[in-house]
Amino acid sequence: MSSDIEMDSICKQMQEKALNATKCSLAIRSWDHNYLNTSHKFNQILKHENNECLEMLSSLIQNEYKGKRIEKMVVDEDKSDLITELNDNIFDKIGNYLDEALGLKQKEADLVLATVGADNKTSVNSCTTSSWNRHIIRAKRGVNCKLLSAKVVERSQMRFKDKIDNSNHPFVPIIKEKANSIRPLAILPEKTELGFDSYSHPYEVEIEKFEPKEHFLQIEIPEFPKPLSETPFKYITTIEDLIELCKDLKTCDVIAVDLEHHSYRTFQGFTCLMQISTKTCDYVIDTIELRSELNLLNEVFTCASILKVFHGADMDVVWLQRDFGIYIVNLFDTFHASKLLDFSHLSLSFLLKHYCNLEADKQFQLADWRIRPLTPELLKYAREDTHYLIFIYTQMKNQLIAAGNNEKNLLKAVFERSKNVCLKKYEKPLHNSESYRSLLKKCKVNFNSRQMFALKELYDWRDRMARNEDESTGYVLPNHMLLHMAEVLPREQQGILASCNPVPPLVKQQLNEIHLIILKARDRPITKSDEKVTKQSNIDRFANRVIDLDEQIDSKHDKFAADSDINTKPLIEQFEDKEFCELQESANEEPLKKCSQFIDFFNNKTQPIRCKTVENISSSFISQFERYNLTIGRQNDIKPEENGKIADKVMKKLKK
Repeated sequence: MSSDIEMDSICKQMQEKALNATKCSLAIRSWDHNYLNTSHKFNQILKHENNECLEMLSSLIQNEYKGKRIEKMVVDEDKSDLITELNDNIFDKIGNYLDEALGLKQKEADLVLATVGADNKTSVNSCTTSSWNRHIIRAKRGVNCKLLSAKVVERSQMRFKDKIDNSNHPFVPIIKEKANSIRPLAILPEKTELGFDSYSHPYEVEIEKFEPKEHFLQIEIPEFPKPLSETPFKYITTIEDLIELCKDLKTCDVIAVDLEHHSYRTFQGFTCLMQISTKTCDYVIDTIELRSELNLLNEVFTCASILKVFHGADMDVVWLQRDFGIYIVNLFDTFHASKLLDFSHLSLSFLLKHYCNLEADKQFQLADWRIRPLTPELLKYAREDTHYLIFIYTQMKNQLIAAGNNEKNLLKAVFERSKNVCLKKYEKPLHNSESYRSLLKKCKVNFNSRQMFALKELYDWRDRMARNEDESTGYVLPNHMLLHMAEVLPREQQGILASCNPVPPLVKQQLNEIHLIILKARDRPITKSDEKVTKQSNIDRFANRVIDLDEQIDSKHDKFAADSDINTKPLIEQFEDKEFCELQESANEEPLKKCSQFIDFFNNKTQPIRCKTVENISSSFISQFERYNLTIGRQNDIKPEENGKIADKVMKKLKK
């Protein structure tokens, strides 16, 4: 209790000091600075305060970034960037600590570091630990752990029996036999909106005509699955095991499925692992070893009497089509069920916590699933994704029936949305002469003709290399490096390497070709239209600003609204509940006006009021000629009667 009182007093003191500092800063007008700057004493005080601020900043920076000193920085932009980054980090920490104090932040997954190439004896004891996680490491003494990725992994594509097609042509379905068909297999070409040819969905008719059987729409008594240690498990690596698996799955009425995918060291990506769970057994299939034989599972996956449970199947559906020629009929996607049940979170880890009271272990979430042989820890992690999914499906189905009407509209809506997921087709990434503009739109940068030429050529080169070498575009040349090269246009090869950190291997290998592209871009003339585009972009940046005319912070040229006598009370205490609600309602009723900096303040006035306002302003205005005649003394050039009239006029205006 005493600690709470002490914290309240500290917060109150901090609030008072912050308000006093704000009041002092607003007391000095910006136009008074030049006048005060002429005082030697003022300059000394300013210099002292400047040094104090620098010392505090330096202390904060040293605490956050070891080895960085703001005093040694020469460029003001570097100082500003460092302070901005420091400010963001500090506010992030404050927010995290407040969330932890209030109990809003969930416990993060345990982070474990291991040595590259560690053997079975590698344990948490040999890991480098810091003070913040030392208690976690002590609690896990003797637990073996494996690395999430290896330094050198064999290219899985070398073991594929089928040739990977990275050509710039539409994807052709690889299905050879159509099981459980209503209409015979027919792969027909189609036209898309972009003009590219695509091919029809082989199971489009079967999916559209599917209706869930009655027992899938009835309430079931859920059975909580046995622990992993008590559940039978089979790791499928041979064709004989796969045939036996197909026989077992045909006897089931519901199965849970999940995939593990890799996309960094390949152009289109490939499936590394498939997990299948029934009510009595768990299976993990090595899809790299059995890639060419997995089409045997299509008979099970297209069987309308077997329900397939996925969580977030949008990508799984197209991966199965691309790699194995497998399609799905009768799908229940728990992701869409979560949306219809209006859950606060839609992830599988949330469902595990909500229905099974289990904390999902996500330490292998970013594992490289190409690694062979798979460790027991990785296999255990893979099994957990599907082991509880059938139980979760049963619980969600019962809730959907209870929340729906007599027609079970919510449950049927999940099946309908799942059908739309099944109708998705895999589309190969295709390249054309305008593909580079998609990157330009994302980054919103303005390039001249030289830079645009370099961007297009580098983008084409990257796509060509990625297809030929079967690597992802992010591995060949990441987007931010490509944009930096196109913007800077380095003259020398060393400048190209300096644009990349770290340097991608294929950039090193093809350095001469990249250098030639940039030299061609530098030789191109800069047209006048480039200058117009740059100027116009700068004009649009200010002309199209959205400004709240009632907000003083937007009226930066109007200094008369500033008042040094500010209210020192917190804002929330300055309003009663009723007044505060009225202010919010009035603010919502008046939309922001989109206008330029030059605003016609008389647009909303009637004609008589405008004329009277203009007349008042004109009558109180003293022209420069009149001031000149009075101050310089050119009264001799003006007739006496005119001079008297001018003097009378000026005196009247001054009185006003």
